[in-house]
Amino acid sequence: MGSAGLDNLTTQANFGYQMPTLIQQLQQGTLGGTVNIPPLGEVIALSPGFKMPSTYKLFLSGEWHVLDGWRLTADLVTTKVNEDLTYYDTRVQPLVVNGVQQFLPDGRIRYDGLGTVAGKSSVNLGSNRDIIVGNTKKGSSYTVAFSASKSWEWGGDLAVGYSHQKMEDSAGAGMFFGTTAGSLYSGVIASEDPNRDKLGRSVYEIGNRFKVEFGYRKKFFGDNETRISIFAERQDGRPFSFTMQDSASGRSPVFGVNRTAQLLYVPDFRGDTNPADLNVGLVTFATQTDYDNFKRAFTNFDLPNGQLMEKYSKTNAPVGRIDMQLSQELPTLIEGHKLKVQFDIRNVLNLLNNNWGQVAEYSDTITLARVSCADANGIAIPVTSAACPRYRYSNVPTVISKTRNTAASLWFMQIGLRYQF
Repeated sequence: MGSAGLDNLTTQANFGYQMPTLIQQLQQGTLGGTVNIPPLGEVIALSPGFKMPSTYKLFLSGEWHVLDGWRLTADLVTTKVNEDLTYYDTRVQPLVVNGVQQFLPDGRIRYDGLGTVAGKSSVNLGSNRDIIVGNTKKGSSYTVAFSASKSWEWGGDLAVGYSHQKMEDSAGAGMFFGTTAGSLYSGVIASEDPNRDKLGRSVYEIGNRFKVEFGYRKKFFGDNETRISIFAERQDGRPFSFTMQDSASGRSPVFGVNRTAQLLYVPDFRGDTNPADLNVGLVTFATQTDYDNFKRAFTNFDLPNGQLMEKYSKTNAPVGRIDMQLSQELPTLIEGHKLKVQFDIRNVLNLLNNNWGQVAEYSDTITLARVSCADANGIAIPVTSAACPRYRYSNVPTVISKTRNTAASLWFMQIGLRYQF
């Protein structure tokens, strides 16, 4: 429903008894003027066949007792999307000039984000969108985990574990970082089709995780147990992506959509026959600084050469953490009843030293270039022309910095009191 319609619902005297005129205009497509022109305001709606998200899941587990009291376990969890969410803009129209569909330099379909252009078949769409929330059946994951544990009579406990995960989704990151349909559509990385979500590696994927737990228990007085447990884990860092974004705001003159996160095209540096100029394959850099910054990122992050980058194809550095649990049973005046005091401490290293246990990560998406269309000589093409034989990259960041993950870097303690009987 358009925001204009929502704003005026409460002013209708007969609200709930008849359809407001404004909503009828919205349904008929006449809110912005004539019947053939889309409404001026944005529309956010559910697809007519929309289904609630659902997932198939399979869980298998095995346990074996071997050697002298060792307990081995193996677990497998697999999921397959039945219905997941996807977001797309139905207002977009393919850019067709003189009956010929237009494409971007790297082969992606190009939608119409231009104004008046000779021979263009579509109307001026403006910067607003008609976002539809639909369904996709794309997405799957699997996680396998193995562990070995043993307890000793002298009070020691030891457990070690390893898990491996693969996960693919379409709009998963948007569901995590977005709050409205507009931000969900805008924030999700687009596919080879700039208007559609990209199926690929999930931002939630943790490829490898190792865990070790050591505990010691002893009754120092009476029948009251004292226990200390230390948990250590090390896991792969979170995935992140490099993306590209139109130099202009609103509906992109280059891609023809109003969404910022487009798959980054990496020019062919290895095939560049003239490193002295600013032309590299299908790309012209706006300045020498842009060229140098991009080339440095290309080397430092080992970007793929002469192709589109895959979604979340890069991984932050591994992360480690040590946690601790202390518990003490206390007697009460009632026989068989006890109090148990428990301290759970997360990120013990940061508790010991403020400089320890810190986690610094790259952002989930990093815009490596602002892009516009350029002619064969690398000169920017005005929006009055539909030509786009080359990309022109500008605003390439000089430094790509990590930011501290505050939630993962700080220590905290939880104190609990339990009454047992």
